[in-house]
Amino acid sequence: MLMLITLLAACTPAEDAPEGSGNVVVYAIRHVEKDTTAGVQDPKLTDEGTARAQVLATFMADVDLSAVYSTPYSRTRDTVQPVADSHGLEVNTQWAEGGIALSAHILATHHHETVIAAGHSNTVPALIAGLGGPVITIEESSYGELWVVTVVDGVATAVKTPFED
Repeated sequence: MLMLITLLAACTPAEDAPEGSGNVVVYAIRHVEKDTTAGVQDPKLTDEGTARAQVLATFMADVDLSAVYSTPYSRTRDTVQPVADSHGLEVNTQWAEGGIALSAHILATHHHETVIAAGHSNTVPALIAGLGGPVITIEESSYGELWVVTVVDGVATAVKTPFED
């Protein structure tokens, strides 16, 4: 049975939220396990990470997604590519490095929609904060940390959600 861990019931409104922002749900995930032995700037996922990306796709199968976002790195794209494939969507990598820029884009363009965004230990917290959620920290050793941020009329709630038993 999947358990939801509520860390903060309600947060403050996003300062940059457009007036009258509609509902939006953002699944914000730190990429799954990367190969730390390769010694390259853009490491691929490990076999475990690839398997967990497939588990994420299964977890997200019944979610009505409108968009899939990722930073341009292999590990983030490969984390959400199975999700995108199962929903017939493209992975949008125009997010580049900025979680704050993506949060403003999502609030402005995804009214009454649900999206998923894959980032890093620094960009996922920035995305959540930009949506009006809590200030969180993701440890460098914590892969696949999934947060569900719901914004209703500019007020965000954030829930850390396991996607596997």
